[in-house]
Amino acid sequence: MEGLGEDYHNLLFGAMTTYAQTDNGTAEYDKGKEAARVQNYTETMNWYRKAADKGNPEAMYALGQIYNDKNFMEDGFVVAYFWLNQGLRLYHENSITLLHEIYTQHKAVISLTFGSNINDMGYMAEVIGHEYRNETDEDIALRWFKRSADYGSANGATMAELILYSPKKVKKDLPLAKQYFEKAKKLGDITAELMLNEIENELKK
Repeated sequence: MEGLGEDYHNLLFGAMTTYAQTDNGTAEYDKGKEAARVQNYTETMNWYRKAADKGNPEAMYALGQIYNDKNFMEDGFVVAYFWLNQGLRLYHENSITLLHEIYTQHKAVISLTFGSNINDMGYMAEVIGHEYRNETDEDIALRWFKRSADYGSANGATMAELILYSPKKVKKDLPLAKQYFEKAKKLGDITAELMLNEIENELKK
C-alpha cells in the first residue's frame, strides 16, 4: 500500500505471536510511557513494540493510537487496526471502540487487507463475553454482550437479555432485559418474541 513504505509487511505481520511468555511486557510498557512523557518518540515506539511483542495489551492499544495518527504515518490506520485487534483478543476493552471507528472510516482497505471475518465487532465482543461467562464472571460478560448488541449482534443481545433475566450473580433487571429482548427481536432473533411475552407477564405481576 502506498504510504506505508517497504516495512509495511514487517510492521503488520512480523508481530504475530501466541503471547505465551509469563513476562507480559509491563516493564517495557512503563519505559515506553516514560519515553513518551519526555517526548522521545523513537524510544517510545521501541519500548511499546517490545512490550506488545510480549503480549502487553496496553502497549498494543498505545501503538494503535500512534499508528492511527496521520501525522505519524500515512495510511498507518492499517497497522493500527492490526495492533488494536491483537489487544482486543487479550480483552482490552478500549480497543474495540477505536477498531470500530477505523473500520467505519476505511471499510474497503481494511476488508481488502484482513478479510471479512475480522471486521465483525459484534462477533468479537460476543466471543469475549462467552469466555467471561464460562469463567462465571457475569458482570464482565454482560458488559461485553452489551457491546456486542450495540454493534448489531443478535446473539450478543440475546446473551445480555438472558443474563439480566435469569442471572446467577448480577442483579435481575427485567426492564433492561426487556430492552435487550426487543433489540434482539429487531436484529432477527426468532425466540425473542416468546421471551418478551414472559417478561411482560412477569412485569404485570
